[in-house]
Amino acid sequence: PTNFPTTAPTTNAPSLPPTSTPTTTPTSTPTSTPTTRSPISASPTNLPTPPPTPQPNTTGPTHTPTNDPTSRLVLERMTYCGVPGRCGTGNNALLTSMSELRGVRCCTTNPALAWPDKCTDNRGVYGESNVPRCYMGNTFEEATKICADAVARLCTGDELMHSCTRGTGCYLNKELVWGCNANQDACSTDAECCGGNCSIGICTA
Repeated sequence: PTNFPTTAPTTNAPSLPPTSTPTTTPTSTPTSTPTTRSPISASPTNLPTPPPTPQPNTTGPTHTPTNDPTSRLVLERMTYCGVPGRCGTGNNALLTSMSELRGVRCCTTNPALAWPDKCTDNRGVYGESNVPRCYMGNTFEEATKICADAVARLCTGDELMHSCTRGTGCYLNKELVWGCNANQDACSTDAECCGGNCSIGICTA
């Protein structure tokens, strides 16, 4: 044995027991590879979505709207025999192109014009062929103007069928003449109306 004992034990005092509560501060350095959960969404694409198309796929609107079927352009009007039954079988009333040349007879309800009253019905309607001269072959538009210049109008189909212009001269008793129904008169077809539009049985502008 040594002559002298050691002055102090070679080991330190025993370590303290663990604390009952964890430390309040985290470690100064994080772990090198922290555990992470997988992302909820897939990873973003490398490029953004393309911009919207510069023009819609549908074609643009038409430049003009479609014609209203109730006001479509009518290029025909009615012609009537100057005296019913004198123009041949089936020719008392005919659908005729407005550009055809036909006779002109006019009607009015104005007694001041001193035109003869020859209607077998529709009394008070006066008809004339000399307005102020004979017109044997004119278009529908020309006939309309001729009667308007005479301060009158084209006779209606009903007036012509009731002989309102018979015997008024110009050798038109056996010829087809222009006729049309004024606005608000009854009608069954567009061609019967001066304005070319028959709506629900009435001529309209």
